[in-house]
Amino acid sequence: MDASRFWAMIEEARGLADGDDAAERCASQAQHLTELLKDRSAAEIEAFERRFHEYMNESYRWDLWGAAYIIHGGCSDDAFDYFRAWLIGQGRETFERALKDPESLLAVCQSEPDPANVDFTCEDLMYAAADAYIARTAEDLDVPLPQRPDDPRGKEWTDEELPRLFPRLWKHFEG
Repeated sequence: MDASRFWAMIEEARGLADGDDAAERCASQAQHLTELLKDRSAAEIEAFERRFHEYMNESYRWDLWGAAYIIHGGCSDDAFDYFRAWLIGQGRETFERALKDPESLLAVCQSEPDPANVDFTCEDLMYAAADAYIARTAEDLDVPLPQRPDDPRGKEWTDEELPRLFPRLWKHFEG
């Protein structure tokens, strides 16, 4: 599946999503994505899953982890996975902007109806392709996926460096 088709499906599911808060919108987006995918061939669902993991790996970076750490007031390995799935779910433009400048995520927060209640995680998106595959084939999705790097790319940070590295995020979430 090429990048354009992947992002079009993410955007379509995002556009269909509803809910009163971020968690409900995440679950709704994942459900709509599952519905969109299960109408595709098994090979297309597998290709979507591989592409999803390529973007998960691309976003496995220290600077994004630093942003997630500030936004969440801490960020475990699992929470960082859920954050990156959420980031993919925001669509290509937001994803690419965050890769260039993690502080661009502040604009996403400020665009929410209740900025104090934004949940920058969406674990459910990580399972949409697998759920669609089961619905389509009655079998588990078992496809070779790109391996995540052992360590995030970029320069590791310390807690003390975060206010200097991400001053706008720090001021908004910690200030």
